Amino acid sequence: MDFSWIDFDLEGARGELLAATDRVVSLVESLAAPTAKSGTLEWSRAETAAHLIAGCEGYTTWLNGNAITLLDRSNIAQSQIERIAEIEERDPRALATRLRAAADALVFALAGRDAYEIVPYNDKTQPVGAAAGLMIGELLLHGADMAAGTGVRWEISQAACRHIVRGNFAVLPYYIRRDVAASRPCEFDIRVADVARARWSFGDHGLRITAADKGRYDVHVAARAKGLVLALYGRRSPISQVARGQVIAYGRKPFAPFRLRDYAMDI
Repeated sequence: MDFSWIDFDLEGARGELLAATDRVVSLVESLAAPTAKSGTLEWSRAETAAHLIAGCEGYTTWLNGNAITLLDRSNIAQSQIERIAEIEERDPRALATRLRAAADALVFALAGRDAYEIVPYNDKTQPVGAAAGLMIGELLLHGADMAAGTGVRWEISQAACRHIVRGNFAVLPYYIRRDVAASRPCEFDIRVADVARARWSFGDHGLRITAADKGRYDVHVAARAKGLVLALYGRRSPISQVARGQVIAYGRKPFAPFRLRDYAMDI
């Protein structure tokens, strides 16, 4: 796959990763009711922190060239439960200490790397720049999950979300239901402010994401990075982001973006 068109900013992503780590570690360390449900997730707050530890440690393993499979894409939910169970800590301070060590190791592993270098990613591959962006998403979105109901105000910036969008350009095709894509072919023109413009092509092949071209599109989507991220990760409905002016869609199939989540595997 050609990722050269994706405008990865690895040093910027490392900075966002460090900032996200500081915020999430502080949140975890002071977690009230760690056994309480984490937002709308099925996991507790402590289990969500364990998930983040597993993620940081896993990404560092891949960046170091070890091609291990942490998630079975045929049963992602069960794989996540198994990885959480492998992290024995449940005390907030112990979780915070291990998360700090794991995230710092990840940031170190990213130092001086080529953003377009290909490294393992479960049973697939990813560019280094995607690894940075995707882990920013894990930290900030699950930070929001853990903060829900605690009174802690949790903001996610547009700058952080631009890195998350870039990471998804590289790996989102791995999480698409090919049967749905084949039954609902659609050509999306994805325009995110300050991010390279992309073509999302759904069809018999599943999903292919490439640099935008002058070809035909069924729908044009103009979005702010945060609006697209919240919709893609199921934290907000697409229609809510349209209502807030975060996403605009037009073209032959203007309602296609409202059904984007239908393409996704169960996670």
